[in-house]
Amino acid sequence: MGLDRDACTEYLATSGALAASGVENDAFRVTSNYLNHHVQSKMHNLSISCAMVCVILLASAALLGTFGIMKRQISAVLITGVMYILAALFAVFSLVIMHCKRNSRRETGFVDDPLVNPVEYNEARIFSNSWSMLLGWAGSAVIFVASIFWLFLAKVMRYNQLTFFF
Repeated sequence: MGLDRDACTEYLATSGALAASGVENDAFRVTSNYLNHHVQSKMHNLSISCAMVCVILLASAALLGTFGIMKRQISAVLITGVMYILAALFAVFSLVIMHCKRNSRRETGFVDDPLVNPVEYNEARIFSNSWSMLLGWAGSAVIFVASIFWLFLAKVMRYNQLTFFF
């Protein structure tokens, strides 16, 4: 049945540790490609988390900013500006993580299978950043500029209470 193994397989051990333990022909040996895929997966999840935080901050800031303008609440407008700064910061985090992920993946290949060595496939693939990365950087810059405008609006509302929108 194929269950005649004497030793347990350590999936997270390096090849040097497996050779020292006496396991020579292990089909599930962890290669550097597998460990790199694990790091790539964590970087991908972290980037998605930062993007989700950015979207949540922007959505809640839009609601809070609308309330602040309609009810003339200076503190709500000020908090909206701070939330926009935080959204821009998390957008930059997400873009930097994706940039690092793409640069490290360019050197190691594109195959996500841990048992296949992607060296022979690297010559046929070219990794390049296209319009989506530039759009992300432009979007984070726009969010930062919008945060400055929200903070400026809070300052205008503070010193011109009677003439604001009337």
